[in-house]
Amino acid sequence: MQDGLAQLGSDVRKRRNELGLSQEQLARKAHVGETYISHIEKGRRLPTDEVGRGLDRALSTGQRFVTAIRLERRARQLRKIDDAGPADVHNGGVEETDRRDLLKIGAMAAAGAVQRIARADPDPLTLDVLEADVQQVAADYRTTDHDVLIPEIMGMWEQVEAILETRVSGQVRKRLTLVAGQSAFYLGTLAFDTGRNSEARTYLALANQHAVDVGDPLLLGSVATMRSSVAYFAGAHTTAADVASQAIPHAHPFTLPILAGCHARAAAVAGRPDDARRALDLLQNHVWTGTGVLPGPNPGDPAFAHGFLAVTFAHLGDGEQAEEHALHGLQLEHPDHFVQVSGKLHALARTYLYRPRPEPEAAAAAASRALTIVSDHPTATVVQRVGETHREMAARWPDLAAVRELGGQLRELPPPPAPRGAIGA
Repeated sequence: MQDGLAQLGSDVRKRRNELGLSQEQLARKAHVGETYISHIEKGRRLPTDEVGRGLDRALSTGQRFVTAIRLERRARQLRKIDDAGPADVHNGGVEETDRRDLLKIGAMAAAGAVQRIARADPDPLTLDVLEADVQQVAADYRTTDHDVLIPEIMGMWEQVEAILETRVSGQVRKRLTLVAGQSAFYLGTLAFDTGRNSEARTYLALANQHAVDVGDPLLLGSVATMRSSVAYFAGAHTTAADVASQAIPHAHPFTLPILAGCHARAAAVAGRPDDARRALDLLQNHVWTGTGVLPGPNPGDPAFAHGFLAVTFAHLGDGEQAEEHALHGLQLEHPDHFVQVSGKLHALARTYLYRPRPEPEAAAAAASRALTIVSDHPTATVVQRVGETHREMAARWPDLAAVRELGGQLRELPPPPAPRGAIGA
């Protein structure tokens, strides 16, 4: 197993090669000499924090390397303290004076341990900044492209997990664990939105472990909404309904309406209409009206509620009632929330198919608008849903021009960006 300095050098070299950079090119970008880069990659030199920041900027790694440098420096300090620990105790008899001396030496070692833990705690400002960063992600998630969010959240998650691997005080560990769980939740959501369900499940499993560790109901409920969604879009509708319903009794008010919506949607497809209608009643009675956005899934606000009512009623075969909710949800949704707007347009498309006289041209037009909105930032869930609707329409109206045009639009979409550095990737 490599030591910290050798691992740092190996990671820098690997990332440089991934980007196709020479040592000379990296040196210019990081504003250091080429020999300096060579020494770092060979594990011969521990860079300064300033050089670490230069490496992170040049290699687009968030705060990965500056964090690794600080951790290695801290590990060296701890090794020095440990090397100067209490003297060996021999197996022979111990006099009373020796016992007192032994207690004194032990107390000195204990004091050193307290100091090591205190020194290992990150600066209080760092904790405040990390928590503020999570709040900013929550505020920006619905209006920011995935390829912008992925490196930002990945860097934050890697930084927090690296600190958690060190000895930190209990209260600080609890705060860091929550931030790590929230970051993992958003990485799981990003992986899901970009069609990487395997990575999504892994990140969500980690987020759930952190949520259990700190006993945070908001994070627990948030993870359950995404686990239900992953199962739903994988076709495991019964599992999706059960995951959501099991989390409802202990849900935070912010996630309760979302869990109810996930339960209703999945139960309707799973052939459990009574469960679906009860879940819709729960959703409508607990719509989120709080101010601001909390770290977690999209708020279960009125726009969200109408969207899930539309989807569920469409699955239940009530196209006219579904259309009413879809149109109302579109009126309430913020135009910059591109995934939510496109999702509601697709829900509207489905309503035109679930009525006594289907209107395939209107359905194709609404689905086409949904794809247009996410054309610059493809979202796997939207593309998947429109693709399923298109296949259904192509089977029923194969010669309809609007249906053929929708198929062509689907084929022209670029793939979504991948979340780099995914666990298990």
